[in-house]
Amino acid sequence: MTLSKAKTLHWLQQHIKSAKILDQICFNVNDWQKKQQDIINEIDKKEWLSKHLIIRSSALGEDSITSSMAGRFISKLNIIGKNNIIDAINDVIASYQDNNDNHEVFIQPMLTNVKISGVVFTYDVNNNAPYYHISYDNSSGLTDTV
Repeated sequence: MTLSKAKTLHWLQQHIKSAKILDQICFNVNDWQKKQQDIINEIDKKEWLSKHLIIRSSALGEDSITSSMAGRFISKLNIIGKNNIIDAINDVIASYQDNNDNHEVFIQPMLTNVKISGVVFTYDVNNNAPYYHISYDNSSGLTDTV
């Protein structure tokens, strides 16, 4: 079974001891269409409506064992407030373009005071060789430069 990006991060949050993975709220497009107010209530219950959030894509097949699709879908950074959250979720969903109700969106607090951020690939993206490739930014303090 292939896990989505959101579900992989949730699994890692439960198992990794040497890093911190921020809490998340995850839902699929169908849930958003049918239970939007419930999802907003869940965000409010976590007291996140007044905090800076990242609204992230978690499309089916994104960041899977067979492909990364890095940068293909929209994620929205530093979103604050109910109306902005709703708009950002709709923007992420619109970026999927194929109308699959099983694609997911997940929301996390926006990470601040970042010392280093990056991406790890377990295969070389140019020739599919089984090598680790790490790209990182240790100077800008941003999370979206790699």
